[in-house]
Amino acid sequence: MHSRDVEDHHGVQSPLSWSASSMRRDSSGDQVLIIVTLLLLAVGIMMMYSSSALLAQRTYDDAAFFLKRQSMWIAVGLILLYAFSRFQHQYWKNVIGPLLGVGLALLAVVLLSPLGEPINGSRRWLRLGVMTVQPSEFVKVMLIIYLACYLAGRGERIRSFVSGALPAVLVVGVFVGLIVCEPDLGTAVVILIVTAGMLFIGGVPAWHLAGLSTATLAMCVYRVTQTAYQRQRVLTFLNPGEDPQGSGYQTIQSILAIGKGGVWGSGLGESSQKRLFLPEPHTDFIFAVLSEELGLIGGILLLGLYGLLIWRGFRISWRSWGSNDLLGHYLAYGIALLFVVQVLINVGVVSGMLPAKGLPLPLLSYGGSSIVMNLAAIGILISISRSQERV
Repeated sequence: MHSRDVEDHHGVQSPLSWSASSMRRDSSGDQVLIIVTLLLLAVGIMMMYSSSALLAQRTYDDAAFFLKRQSMWIAVGLILLYAFSRFQHQYWKNVIGPLLGVGLALLAVVLLSPLGEPINGSRRWLRLGVMTVQPSEFVKVMLIIYLACYLAGRGERIRSFVSGALPAVLVVGVFVGLIVCEPDLGTAVVILIVTAGMLFIGGVPAWHLAGLSTATLAMCVYRVTQTAYQRQRVLTFLNPGEDPQGSGYQTIQSILAIGKGGVWGSGLGESSQKRLFLPEPHTDFIFAVLSEELGLIGGILLLGLYGLLIWRGFRISWRSWGSNDLLGHYLAYGIALLFVVQVLINVGVVSGMLPAKGLPLPLLSYGGSSIVMNLAAIGILISISRSQERV
């Protein structure tokens, strides 16, 4: 048997086949991206315990309850990161059809079957024994893969509305519609923003996107005005002090936490707002606790880490474009944009600059589905970077 890489009938390496010679010239991928990811996970573990210990002790009589569960999910995510980093990204186009089917089935099960776990009036989670998973987190990454495969295969047809943007918008619209029915408007907004960004970079004319964006915005406004709790969120955003003990409570407590931190912070573990003033400090509002304990300096350093992660993602995308790897270009761009949108929305909500949305801070907030899928997405970025270094 020859030592060269095993190839399929198209002349492309099979996704997980490696020979001795290919392994010798193989690389572990973008080292900066890997280091930044591990640093963010380390900060997340530290802040997870700091922000959740008191709540976990009172609720479960175990100060490390949330930390243990998050550590388990991180381990699962790192396994997926490694597996996806070894899966050649060109092969995603061969499995995107089944992935779309799985995503659609999971969202339908959440809404229609007894396995859908209703929490706080929403059906966003699947109950699987002792754990719950959130299919919309899987769908976010899956739709990026779908859009990347779609755009890579369109060519000049992307400039026609009927054969360009419309088919992709219809597919994404089905998934977004099911997510809105859960209801989860925050995740739907993230998907729509990422979709618009990917279609734009893929060559869809700006006036096509302008028309679609106008129609989407109108539907979002209608949805908000027709849903009592979402309408209240917007009113609270405009004037949180109007109901300081009710709908504005969490926003006010979050802003107080950030303000108390000052420049240098009160010290790790010394947050006063997490002592049952700020609701669920280990989930969507973990940035507020970090800002109180580590101050403006800590917040800037954290955002700097995110900026570095996002820059490496866009860098991988640009390098793929330069090597004429369209699928890698769109995949890396979509994943980097996903992190941009998630970080900006979460920090905007926590600082009172955006209406409240239930969106976690990537790699920091408590939540198994979120951290697993974010790590899986980073694994795809590493896979693309490895293919560039093998050229």
